[in-house]
Amino acid sequence: MLKNRVLGICGSYSWSKGALAALLQFGEKGDWEIVGPHVEVCSAPTQEDLESCRELGRNIAAAL
Repeated sequence: MLKNRVLGICGSYSWSKGALAALLQFGEKGDWEIVGPHVEVCSAPTQEDLESCRELGRNIAAAL
């Protein structure tokens, strides 16, 4: 089992959601440090989605 890892979750969908919840569950089971915000984009990202991605990147860098 991997230890001392951070996990940031960013994904997209077009039909239905679901991967975000599965990835969160995966991270929790692995006892990983889950860094937010969690980003889930429907089709094309908005400016708000892109800013959330930037924030996620900054938070992951800070966690390392």
